Amino acid sequence: MAGLQMFASYIADNNIEKEIYQEDLDLIQSEVNELITTVADSMIDNKLKKSIIANLNNISILIHEYYFFGSATVNNAIQKTLGQTVLQFSQIEQTEENKNIFMQFLEKMRNINTVISFTSNVQQVHNIVATAMPVLLDKLSS
Repeated sequence: MAGLQMFASYIADNNIEKEIYQEDLDLIQSEVNELITTVADSMIDNKLKKSIIANLNNISILIHEYYFFGSATVNNAIQKTLGQTVLQFSQIEQTEENKNIFMQFLEKMRNINTVISFTSNVQQVHNIVATAMPVLLDKLSS
């Protein structure tokens, strides 16, 4: 038992990940909930809608489990959601509704990333967004 306590103390003392405060977790959860509602109420491609909602629900679960697994799992889920959505969006018909919902999705993901990047030392999602944004904007404008 003493060994476990020493190990837990060592991990706590040497953890390079900054804590995400509860109010920040609540803000992220609020953004995720708003995005789920927006996507669910939209008329976008049904396969894309189901995928986005499933991924957002996963992020929501990981936010609730943050104190067990840390911010890296939340960040990884955000990256996965962003990557899958970008790929799927590029393969569907580019209607105005699809474009509008996709832009709202990107904005909410940017807001979530802002909270994560200010409060943790894990890899930032904005690198993915910065790389993909020129391609996405070009696709949206055509």
